[in-house]
Amino acid sequence: MKNKKIIGICIIVLVILVGVIIGLIILQNSKKNSNNDDADAKKTVSEFLTAYHNKDEKAAQYLTTTFNDTKFAYKGFQGILAEKMTYKIIDSNVSKSDSTKTTIDVELNNVDVASILKKYEQSTETDSNKMLSQVENEINAKSAPMKIFKITVTVVDYPTGMKIVMSSDFSNALLGGYNEYISSIIQEDLSK
Repeated sequence: MKNKKIIGICIIVLVILVGVIIGLIILQNSKKNSNNDDADAKKTVSEFLTAYHNKDEKAAQYLTTTFNDTKFAYKGFQGILAEKMTYKIIDSNVSKSDSTKTTIDVELNNVDVASILKKYEQSTETDSNKMLSQVENEINAKSAPMKIFKITVTVVDYPTGMKIVMSSDFSNALLGGYNEYISSIIQEDLSK
């Protein structure tokens, strides 16, 4: 009878130990997957920004809102900005509430298009083509004003792979503050 109790206790302890070991293995694997997602998300952002900088028309394949045949054109000042843009990945965080989402903090250094455009607000130039040419020349100049845009990029892990969610802040940084500048002009006009 005594041996049966000891055997019973040993079996219970063994079951508990096996449960704890399985739990630790599952926890360790989830941490490994989280680290892989983190590294994969950083790699996706880096590959997109490098492709964008190199004016690779397939850079769009890294975005959630595009189809496989979508391509960037890099026409006008977008191409100049892409070439001048540099970036630095600062940090990353896998979402605690949704492990398929990772946020990447990026410092994107680009031409400060908004400051260039502000110079032309009071221009008396009537030839829009001439003004556009002047703006493009200033953007392309070696002495063009630069600005660091601190942005957070969201990357989602889909069954087909990691994809970047294009936000207004990210788009604004890629275009050197152009979106924000246009938005401020519209807000000014609406408030009059």
